[in-house]
Amino acid sequence: MENKKNTNSGEVRLATYDNIKGIQKLYSMFYFMYTDALKKYIDKEMVFVYEKDNEIIGCVTYGMRKDKILMLVVNKKYRGQGIGKELFKISTETSNINELKIMATMSPVSSIPFWKKMGFEETSIIEKIH
Repeated sequence: MENKKNTNSGEVRLATYDNIKGIQKLYSMFYFMYTDALKKYIDKEMVFVYEKDNEIIGCVTYGMRKDKILMLVVNKKYRGQGIGKELFKISTETSNINELKIMATMSPVSSIPFWKKMGFEETSIIEKIH
């Protein structure tokens, strides 16, 4: 399995330590991931980034068993261009199970249509985040 893909003049690939600051900046919209924790996910090949013009504009991180998506975030100004779909696709191609689950503890209501397009069903909304 090749873990690198060029698309929309950007590139989806496994994250490296050099990407940590960019990933943290992107994830900071919802959550802060400590550097040591992020390094563990990177070491286990559980973080993919979408990079365009040397900027991390999208990222997906699996759970430790690669059966959950912990975070999938695309920079707001690049949404609607298929980047989230590409990150989701690489998640399903590289996960170790047939049925990928999403664990969304903090997901904006505006992301519900995206997840439905990816085949997920809404089971509950605990608190609305705009």
